[in-house]
This record gives sequence, structure tokens and C-alpha cells, in this order.
Amino acid sequence: MASRFDAGATIVFGQLHRRVPALARLCVAIGQIFGCRVQTNTYFTPPHAQGFRPHWDTHEVFVLQVAGTKSWSVYDTKVTLPLKGQRFDPEQHEPGPVSGQFELGPGDVAFLSARVASAR
Repeated sequence: MASRFDAGATIVFGQLHRRVPALARLCVAIGQIFGCRVQTNTYFTPPHAQGFRPHWDTHEVFVLQVAGTKSWSVYDTKVTLPLKGQRFDPEQHEPGPVSGQFELGPGDVAFLSARVASAR
């Protein structure tokens, strides 16, 4: 796994809140505030690497940047609020023009509604 990370691959820890009590408490606290279920997905991406190609999520996402920095681009899309079964298919969907760009540093938080986004 270390050699793939060194080559630019992102390491993904899905549902890490099930193994880390502090993350579980954070999910419960945020869930109580917003009245919804909250989970974690944790990504370790090497500096200057892109974790994912542009895509959309069918749910809202809070991004907490723990270390390093990441530059984000948010794109317009013809599918405004994709439903759970409407996965982003790069053969069918193209990201529209960039509608926002920002950089996150340690401790920064961003909220992304169901839109096409990409981070590098």
C-alpha cells in the first residue's frame, strides 16, 4: 500500500467512525445538530495528487482538511440534484464550467451539496 501511495494513489478508509471512538462521537454530535445520519470517509492523498476525477455525490458532504492543503474545483452540471441511483458516468456526463474554486488547509471545513467536484 505504501508503494501505491508513493506513486500517487489515494488511500481510502470508509466508515472509519466505526473504529475510532472520537470520530463516532463527532458523527453523533453533527447528526444531532442536523437531524440526520452522519458517517465518515477518510482519504489520504499524496501532495500534488488528485484523489478522484470529477464526480458528484448524491448526498451532502462536509470536508475537514486535517493536514496539508488541497485545491478544490466545483463544476456546474445539468443534473442539479442527482438522486441516489444517478451515479456520475464520465461517458454520459461532462462537468460543466467551473463555478467555484477554493483551497483548504489544516482545520478548514467546506460544505458541498450534491454537485460535481474535484480536489487536487
